[in-house]
Formats: sequence, C-alpha cells, structure tokens
Amino acid sequence: MKKPWIILFLIFISVNISSSQVYDDFSDGEFRTGPGWKGDLADFIVNDQYQLQLDAAEAGNSNIYLKYNQIDSMQWEFYFKLDFSPSNSNKLRVYLTLDNPDPDIASGYFLEIGENGSDDNLKLYRLDHGNKIILAEGQTGQFATQPAESFIKVEKSKDDIWSVFTKKNNNGYYKNQFEVFSKESLPDSSIFMFSCYYTSTRKNKFFFDDISIKKFEKDTYPPKIVKSKALSSNKVLLIFDEPLDKQTTTNTGNYNLDPGNIIPDSVLFTDTIPNQVILYFLSGFNSGVYYTLSITGLKDLKGNKISEPEKTVFFLIDKLGKGDLVINEILFNPNKGSNDFLEIINISDKILNLKGLIISNIFKENKDKTLDEDIVIESGHYICITKDTSKLINDYFIPDSSFLYQNDLPPFDDDMGNVRLQYFENSTGIYITIDSFDYSEEMHSGFLNNVEGVSLERKNPYLATQDSFNWTSAATITGGATPGYKNSSFYLINNDIEDNFKLVNTVFSPDFDGIDDVLTLEYSLKKDNILTNIYILDSKGRFIKKLVNNESLSRQGIITWDGYIGGKKMPIGIYILYIGTIDIDGNSKKYKKAFILAQNLN
Repeated sequence: MKKPWIILFLIFISVNISSSQVYDDFSDGEFRTGPGWKGDLADFIVNDQYQLQLDAAEAGNSNIYLKYNQIDSMQWEFYFKLDFSPSNSNKLRVYLTLDNPDPDIASGYFLEIGENGSDDNLKLYRLDHGNKIILAEGQTGQFATQPAESFIKVEKSKDDIWSVFTKKNNNGYYKNQFEVFSKESLPDSSIFMFSCYYTSTRKNKFFFDDISIKKFEKDTYPPKIVKSKALSSNKVLLIFDEPLDKQTTTNTGNYNLDPGNIIPDSVLFTDTIPNQVILYFLSGFNSGVYYTLSITGLKDLKGNKISEPEKTVFFLIDKLGKGDLVINEILFNPNKGSNDFLEIINISDKILNLKGLIISNIFKENKDKTLDEDIVIESGHYICITKDTSKLINDYFIPDSSFLYQNDLPPFDDDMGNVRLQYFENSTGIYITIDSFDYSEEMHSGFLNNVEGVSLERKNPYLATQDSFNWTSAATITGGATPGYKNSSFYLINNDIEDNFKLVNTVFSPDFDGIDDVLTLEYSLKKDNILTNIYILDSKGRFIKKLVNNESLSRQGIITWDGYIGGKKMPIGIYILYIGTIDIDGNSKKYKKAFILAQNLN
C-alpha cells in the first residue's frame, strides 16, 4: 500500500453502477461518502495511514458495508490486517456478496479468517438464508501468527468457478489458494461487508484498505517488473507481478544491459519463487552508474508475452565508508517550539545506503540515534534530518528538490557541542567515524544579535570539518537556514573572485507581458555574511525605497524589484540603485547602478 505523507489531490474514489465498479483507498480521509459505507459507522475511523480501522468502544461485533451492482463475472480485491493472532472470539468475515445486510437471514458468499487452534487458514463459505456451508480452505496456518495480514483477490468466472488468491505485500504476487465450483443465483443489487468479531483488547486492531470490486476479465497482460535491485557487484534481482514461464525466463537472450549492451552470463529461476529472477553478469557493476535493463520475450503462465521492451533502472548501492559523508549544516539553537536539524552531504562518487548510520554528540552519553531504514543518497546530494519535518517546512523555505528525513537526533546544546557520524564495521567489529564537528555559537556572524533559528553552514564540503573558518552563519536573506539544499555560504576555492553587483537588465517594464517585468540584480561576494543595504533613488538622488535592509547576503544570488511601492507602480524614468556593504572586519564598499523603468508602448 502506498500512502503519501501529503495528499495533493484525490485521484479516484467512486461508485459506477453501470460498470459494476467500486474502489476505495480512503485517501480522502473519510468513508461516509463516495462510495458511502453503511452499518456501524460509529465503530470505524480512517486513521493517519489512510486505512479504515475498527475503533469500537467495547467488545462486540461491528459491520460496515456498501452496495454494488452484481454481474455474472466478478472480481473482489482488498487488504486486511488483524494486529493479533486470530481466534474464534477475534475473527474477520468478509461478505463478498449478500442479498441482505443481515447475515443471519441472508444468502451469499463470504471468507472467514480466525479460529481456535493453529490451523487459521482462509475459508470460503456459501450462505443459504443464514446457514453457512463450507466450500474450500486455503493453506493451513497461513494466518496463525501476529499480525494476520494479506492482500486478497477473489475471482468468480461466468462458468461459476471461484478462485481465491493471497499476496503478502506489494512486491509479491497473488498465489492461488484454491478453486471451487459453486453455482448459485446472485442478486443484481448486492452487498459487500466487513464483519469484525472482537474482545475488548482487540476493539481497535482491525485494518482495511484498497477495496476494489469490478468485472472479472481474463488476464491478457504480460508480466510487469515490480522491482529491481543490485544484490552484489555482478548480480541483480528482478521481481515481477506474477509467476513466470521457466523456459522463456531462463533464456539469457531476453535480457540486455546498458551501458555496454551486455547480456547476462546466466539466469537463476526457481519454481518455489516463480515471480523472481536473479541475473549473473561476468563484468561487475560500477559505483555511481545507473544501469538500464531491457527485457523482452518473457511469458507468464498463461502465455502472455512481453513484446515491447520492459525496462527497469538499477544501481549498485555501496556501504558507508570513512570520508563518504560530511556534516554540512547544523541548527542547534532552533526557534522556540521547533527542532534541531542536521544536514549531511554525500561527497563520494558512490550511491550510498545510510541504514545503520549512527549520529551522536560525544558530550551526551547514551543519546546516540541510528537510522534504521534503507535511505539511498546519491553522489553530491543532501539529506536533512530532523525530529519533525512539518515544523522545518513551516519555519524555512524548502525547495521541492530537498530531501527531508524524519528521525530523532541526539540533544545539541545551544552554546556549544559536537555532532559525530559513525558506522559499525562488521568485518573488524569496531565503530568507524565518518565525520565529526565541534560547534560553538561563537562561530556565528558577529553581525547577528540573535542566532535563534539561524544555522551554521559549511562553506566548502571538501575543506576540513574542524576548521572554524570553514563555517559561518546561514544568510538571513535565505531565512537563516538552507535545510536539504545548497548552502548560502557555499563556495569552491577561487582566488580570482571579486565582489560584484551586476544589473541583468538596465531597462525593465512592469507590464506583465513576460519580458523584463522585473529589475534583476545579480551578485557574487568573496566573503560570507556581508551586511548589505540597497536603496532605490530617483534620478535626482532622492530616497524612494529600501530594497534590502541590513541583510547578510549569501555568496551568490539575485535580488529583484517589481517596480511597485505600496501597491502603486512607480512612474517611468531613470532610477538609481545605491548599494552599501560592510564585512565583519569593518571594510565597506559602495556601488551605484543606474536603470530605467520603462513602459511598453505596444
């Protein structure tokens, strides 16, 4: 299941009676409309993971159902999780089709999960006016452990064959549990229902998602790649969405790897995992290279063939090594109510997995924090780690390209402290330090009276971490921090650089025609935290507007003016930009730039 952390748009939740389709993944955060569930609604909620969840007040039996139009061939799909080991007292019934919302008098078909003992398999029943008749059973013990969880698909063909499939996760495939013939007339207007039986300790432990009811159609689609992953420097795993035909799958000529136009040396395929393939290559994969694998000719068990190339991209993920990462920015004195953050950059030429990275403060014992999930970071890319990403987004400008990751950090004192990156090397059994930085509030710019909410930025990721001259305050013009993207003070060594302010356009016309609508001033500076004032004067040198007021500028950037003051467009004519700068050593400079505010006569 995929649940975005921000829901930008509800793509599709609807009931279409004419085509017998129902779909609900609860992405809109509710279940009472579209498609409109009925029953014991007060006993259910949509949780933070956008799943339908039982949330009853006490022990009992709660039902939630919806109506749909039945046809002669149907397919039902859904996800469920029982966050416990099922029993006869805590079990789930899924009524696929009913002619009445009261199961005690209804006729139809249902699945049941939960019984005493360790059998706990999936059972299909026919219901005849409230009397249940078992039709088939799945794998013994399949749902005997905690949690009982699966995707389920049920197909009913025109010739009354009922086929039941289960799938463990999104990377798996639907495995056939059983098929059975049962011919009973089904109502045109039917009911699909979840029925939860629970004790007081299980009253909020039932979860549902991704409900789909539609017409069953014969599979005519070729296999699709779900996932590809480099297992080693010459071995790649492919996972497909369904079992594969062994003969076509083991043919090495059906695979082609670029760059290099290479076919694999051999293919490993096993009947026990029929949707997975491992390819072996004689030549090894290189770090930092993206490989494209093209696949044709493979068939599924029904003979559907991949005719157009199916492509997948993979890369070799390297383990962490000393010097691969550097500490690039740290906020240790956040705004009130906000959190610290730590920014790291991958300066190696490798693609790294940060799983297992240990973040610590050497002055705070037993406060280490470890990244426990797979986190892939490419060469030259940044990652910003903080306890609550929503607060960071609220406090600072965050471009779409930023990589924010939510994880606890060790405590960082506001006056001074340390941050250290380590990993555990299994081969030697010792902890390896990747980078370490001793910070102090004294490193902040002397121009700042208040450093709360202002981060320390690294000027150059390739210069020494512990060199205090390699650190400075983030420019206030950027908001006081640049989490997850290039630092405002970033620079590469270039002794020829000089302070420079340059007008991109000396004539501009704020008429919204898309051509020179704003005045644009580019700047590049040799030092950090140059305190700057920029005034707009008229042609006689009279003050018009203060464009920049005692701001510390980043090393490079642009400043614009739209030609308006107080919502009123200024008259056409000649104007002057008066720029004054002063550095931390007291060195001051002044610049004057003339420009014209014009009007487009067309």
